[in-house]
This record gives sequence, structure tokens and C-alpha cells, in this order.
Amino acid sequence: MIARRTGAAGCQGFRLINCTEEAHPLAQAYWPPGHILGYEHTFVNLISEFIRGIANDIQPSPSFEDGLRNQILLHAIETSARTGQRVTVEQP
Repeated sequence: MIARRTGAAGCQGFRLINCTEEAHPLAQAYWPPGHILGYEHTFVNLISEFIRGIANDIQPSPSFEDGLRNQILLHAIETSARTGQRVTVEQP
């Protein structure tokens, strides 16, 4: 499900994207078109992309380094909120 704020007035809002149709990039990981997907299929997408990345030597995005930088920033925010002091963030 996505939400769109652009387009004609009657065409804005939430949209359900059916990713089981053959045109969808992740469709090959599922059964035939038209079958409804659930929460667990998020993980099928994840594993499918992970294996494809390994097979094609594609680095994931976001990367582990991106995650580390995010955690450093979140730690600084938490520390600043707790102490009321400015925190300097250094890149790893």
C-alpha cells in the first residue's frame, strides 16, 4: 500500500499495489499472478533480493555501514535528549 499526494484530486490517497503480476520485479518469487500476499511475503522479498545480490555481486543498499552510521546518530540523539547537552557525532 502506498499513499500518493500528486495527481488529479480524485486520484490521490492510498493505493494497493498488487505485486503478484508478472510486471512486478519481485513476482518471480511467488506463485501465479492474482494470488494475495501477506506479511510473511515481505521476508520472501528480502531473501530473494539478498540471494540475487550475492549471485550478482551487488552491494545492498542501505548497507551495514549505513546502519552503523544511523545507530551512531540515534545514540547521539538519545544522549543529547537525556543530558540536555549538544553531542558531537563522529563518522566511523
